[in-house]
Amino acid sequence: MNNLTRHNIVVAGACNSGKSSLVNALTGHRSALVSDVAGTTTDPSRFLMEIPGAGPCRIIDTPGADDSDSKLGKERVTLAYKSLEEADLILLTVGFNRDVEARIVQTAEERHISLIRVATKTDLDRSDTAEAEIRTAITPSEKTGIDKLIALIAGRLSATTPPPPLLGGLVKSGDTVVLVMPQDSEAPKDRLILPQQLVIRALLDAGANALCTTPERYASIYDTLTATPDLVITDSQVFGQVNALTPQHVPLTSFSILMAHHKCDIAKCVSGAQALMALKGKEARILIAQACSHVPDGEDIGTVKLPRMLRKALGEQIHIDWAYGKTMPDTLGSYDIVIHCGACMFTRAHVMNRIGIISAAGIPVTNYGVAIAACQGILTRVAIPHL
Repeated sequence: MNNLTRHNIVVAGACNSGKSSLVNALTGHRSALVSDVAGTTTDPSRFLMEIPGAGPCRIIDTPGADDSDSKLGKERVTLAYKSLEEADLILLTVGFNRDVEARIVQTAEERHISLIRVATKTDLDRSDTAEAEIRTAITPSEKTGIDKLIALIAGRLSATTPPPPLLGGLVKSGDTVVLVMPQDSEAPKDRLILPQQLVIRALLDAGANALCTTPERYASIYDTLTATPDLVITDSQVFGQVNALTPQHVPLTSFSILMAHHKCDIAKCVSGAQALMALKGKEARILIAQACSHVPDGEDIGTVKLPRMLRKALGEQIHIDWAYGKTMPDTLGSYDIVIHCGACMFTRAHVMNRIGIISAAGIPVTNYGVAIAACQGILTRVAIPHL
């Protein structure tokens, strides 16, 4: 996990099971509102903290997963279960509603999410929590079990299988790598986008030499080199332009393809791109899923450039929808394919949870960079990372 990504720890369970008190005890201050009134937590709340041995974490307090006595309560339950999609680790408060707790455990097992059962309110008579791994009592005068819980959290998260290396075996020490990075209206002011930052850092860590340029200056870069570069990494939106200027014997890939390898299943993305191209001439429905919400500019990749490429490659008859944010829509079954962004701000577990939900619906999935390479007809030419 890079130091710009946080582990997501979701606190889940029934109403009035001590979830918010547990969040406050973990963060060390009154982060979440605590009340005996059922349904006090109406929306998932997020709190940032550093956990020794685990690093930067995001604690997510959720509504009660059994709050279904009203229309609003049912919506809270939906939000609670959707929050599980974000989880690297679930803290389940046990002994309050066996059916709800069993459903959360089942969800965790199906999605391969680590789960810790926590017995809360053990200052009261809690004889029905034998399966709990940690027992806590949180009152105004004491917080027992929290130190042990933090140690267990750190152990579980540190034992999590790390994501595949970002560069995926494409770079070795001493290599010269050219990075082509458009600085257009979509580029953030005075900074680089996160995938570019991560790749530059990974190149430095690998002992490689990074040479940064823009598409406008890329053609002249070869005049400054005594030998051809060992790899070219480009922004996917200029894949075609950069490919035309790159000698065919020089490996070429994109930031988005590297992120697909690092954050999700690159093989699934490649097969998804093949399914995408099979939609040519068909009245297909395509969902473009963008993890981060932002105000799109006139040349936004997800809402303008990618749709333009898709219509050129597949035909004007295709129908495109968009989904933004942390969860997937409930209408996945109506789509022929999902094209996901690089999800640079999500953890790998969160992205894999989303990929699992899409695949469970029987829908192929690919990512921006792989889809763009396919639309440009250069997917077989592109260097794909490997483990």
